[in-house]
Amino acid sequence: MIDEWAVVDGVGILVSGPRDEFDALVLGALEVPRSVGDVLFLFPALGEAGLVAVDEALERLSELALVQRRAGGRLWELTEPGSRWLDEQAEWQIHVDRVGESTDSASVLTGVLARGVVKVGDWFHDGVGNTCRVVQVYDVEPGTRSVSVSFEPASIDSVDLDAASNPLTLGVIRQWTPRAIAEDFRRLSPPAWHAETFTDDLFFDRSLPDISAAFAEDRTWSDVHSALGRSGLRWEVWRGSARQTELPSVDDVFDMDGDRYTLKAWVGPVQFNAHYWTRDEVDFDVAIGALADPSSFECVVAFMDWLASIAGSVARLEHEGMQGLVIRVSEPADTPGDVVVWDRLRLAGLRNPEFGVYRDVVAPAWGLDETNIDAWLERHDDADAVTSVLCHLHLWDEIESTSDEVVLGKVAATVAERWRAALAAQLPNRAFTVGVIGEPEEYGPTVRVRAFTPTVTEHHVDRLDPTLKARFEAVVAARWTGAFRADDAVAIATDVLAAGIDEPAVLELAMQPTDHRVLRIDDIRSLFDACCAALGVMTPTAGSAGWQRAREIASAIISGTLTPGEGAAQLWPLWRECGTVPGSDPLDMLQLSEEWEGAVGEGLARAEERIVASARSVVADADRALAALAVPFGAGDEVIRARDVMPLLLNAAPSFLSTWYGIEDDHLSLDVPGGRLHYLDAGAFARHVIEIHRGNNRRWLQNAFDVIERMHTDGDVYVAELATIGYLEGIQNIAGHAGVDPEVFVPYLGPESLRWWRGLDRFWAGEHPTVEPNDDEPSGPGA
Repeated sequence: MIDEWAVVDGVGILVSGPRDEFDALVLGALEVPRSVGDVLFLFPALGEAGLVAVDEALERLSELALVQRRAGGRLWELTEPGSRWLDEQAEWQIHVDRVGESTDSASVLTGVLARGVVKVGDWFHDGVGNTCRVVQVYDVEPGTRSVSVSFEPASIDSVDLDAASNPLTLGVIRQWTPRAIAEDFRRLSPPAWHAETFTDDLFFDRSLPDISAAFAEDRTWSDVHSALGRSGLRWEVWRGSARQTELPSVDDVFDMDGDRYTLKAWVGPVQFNAHYWTRDEVDFDVAIGALADPSSFECVVAFMDWLASIAGSVARLEHEGMQGLVIRVSEPADTPGDVVVWDRLRLAGLRNPEFGVYRDVVAPAWGLDETNIDAWLERHDDADAVTSVLCHLHLWDEIESTSDEVVLGKVAATVAERWRAALAAQLPNRAFTVGVIGEPEEYGPTVRVRAFTPTVTEHHVDRLDPTLKARFEAVVAARWTGAFRADDAVAIATDVLAAGIDEPAVLELAMQPTDHRVLRIDDIRSLFDACCAALGVMTPTAGSAGWQRAREIASAIISGTLTPGEGAAQLWPLWRECGTVPGSDPLDMLQLSEEWEGAVGEGLARAEERIVASARSVVADADRALAALAVPFGAGDEVIRARDVMPLLLNAAPSFLSTWYGIEDDHLSLDVPGGRLHYLDAGAFARHVIEIHRGNNRRWLQNAFDVIERMHTDGDVYVAELATIGYLEGIQNIAGHAGVDPEVFVPYLGPESLRWWRGLDRFWAGEHPTVEPNDDEPSGPGA
């Protein structure tokens, strides 16, 4: 057992660590939550050991409560003790008792190891301004915390250390890492963003707001052009309709003869346009939708900070033509060459990449070299293999403000998470593994992508002719709406078998007796489910199954194969699955069914005519609902992506459909993952959650929070953040404004959602500067 001392709230506690070095390597691999497959790929030493060894190590670490599997997910993650143990390894401390010279002219210190593990090659500060390197480590008393360390250069022998003195006055040396690690990482992290911050601005107007900054003395547009040329950003210059090959001089720009110049620049997917209105001020416009999610917001902030640094004055984002109506501001850096500002600009692009494809090889758009790809494919005729070779990023090559490997490793993890989300959104039909590897003797922390071709299951149902396929899908829908008949299942299996699909599950169901009186419904359900799996038929959700069933019944009413009265009686109970009672024009089927039951003579005929007319509206409504409820192929199998979120929520709470129809087109945007302004969707859904609560529909409420839990545990980085900042925070805020205690929703929260819910509570109470998961129970009144 490896044990380390930690100090928590001034109290020394013993932290149990991994049992051996291999387990410690596995634990370190989970600094970012990962699947076992990612661990084997990203850490060669663990990959060589193999899956069985890693699984066994994870079980041992789990027994020590150092790791845990995310609830309902495939990812392993650190627990708080596991994270604390890793933190302890990042820094050691020795309380020094004595310093002297060794026989090899190096200095030797003796003391008590307060925490951490000292290794040859470690660097430390000696307390008087010198940096030293450990060259040998001796155990003075094996099994104790006493150590003797030989180090170079000889620099602290001038310090008079008396062993009889208070140990704290003798000096505490510690492994050296920059004191500003936490601050460096904070500076290079994406800016804070909250769902409600820009809601009013997003709806204020649909114009392009302006980013402007007055030039300080001796600063001009030439400085902007020069900085842009060396920034690595993609840019274009146009004069009228003619694209220019280079950035113009300032005199040419403001020469009023001929067409005006326009400068376009991109940070990630976000475009900024300058029209050169005046010499005295830099002015770019940007789409207001760039404020609608954290990813594009990072690009706006980085660009504004960069412009403020170049102009030497405050940069303001204001609504177009409304000077003084400020959305946000950026203060200038102390110097125009501030490397942190440039690093943030570069990282904004790296964390929001656009990927290109050439001959099936994928690479970031800025590195898509067709000649190079041709050469690689000549040697390796495998697009996935070439993608894996070319798709990587060395953080040492990109960041100037720090070379600390701890900081760069953390930054690399944020880039890897965004790359994973971007690849999933931009190339949904390709499969990738993205992670961070460390190569300290070569290139340092590196984001690496591996492309692979997943195994594709054959969908036999697509081989059926349209009529038979429609009949089969109708039985599938009935299976999930309570209208399932065992003899229908046997009959459809017989027809599928006759169509040439002789899967064992189909054969077994088709061999069942056809007399419904001897069929056991539970047995047939199980056989039918196995038949669906064999044919590659996705199990429908209750919402989509309800609307499929509604469409089938309505079609039967229209065709005359089902009487209007019987059809209306079967349709209206489907409101539980459909979210609303099917039918309109002008009455729904519940009202029409009641009218039909009490009608006679001409009144009965009129009621039946109205039922048939309403059935036609049911077919149209069903088609629209099924299109909205359609979950993208493969959605949520492993990772939930932005495009999957709304179909999953609509299926969970189909009562949201009527609201969805009103916002479906309004919230479209090609500039964000999934093609939608998802945080505006989240606000609308949060309001609907309050309505569901007031209607006391606990099933839909639980379904909705189950999806939000899956967004946390199985979502990519964008979706996981959307779950917290978009949905949970939105529900808390809107509930409070609507006079509903947000705590009424706590019983519906899954474990991971509850951690983030409490983190939001802590953030808004001013107890923590950022939103982080919190495992503490609430305290105070009402807890």
